[in-house]
Amino acid sequence: MTIKIFSLVLFVVSALVMPKCLSSNTLDNNVELSLTPLACFVKRIGDVCHLTIKVNWQSVAPIKACLYQNGEKMHCWSDTRKATKKIMISLSENMQFILQGDNNEIYAQRQVTISASTSKRYRRRLRADWSLF
Repeated sequence: MTIKIFSLVLFVVSALVMPKCLSSNTLDNNVELSLTPLACFVKRIGDVCHLTIKVNWQSVAPIKACLYQNGEKMHCWSDTRKATKKIMISLSENMQFILQGDNNEIYAQRQVTISASTSKRYRRRLRADWSLF
């Protein structure tokens, strides 16, 4: 009898926890945020990357929200369930984007990363200086 109760409690707890674990870009409020692209490629680390990101978000209920880039307000929407916006940005390091409400409630967040095509270290020479050819 106790095994049946334990397995029933375990099932109920897993059913409540599992949907929250599966949604990686949503928080407790059923708002989904997607940014494309999520990566920017530069020649060297420290170079500035200029790109246009496409912001998509949707919510179960209409919300009033603003998109922030590292604390700076980029764009706001009011009483909307879904929105799409293209925004020009310039990045020199990884950047956090947050969809936040009026009461400072964070609805969702995503990060755009910067990758370099060459490393910080110098490239190794492919042939020696003393080559005859």
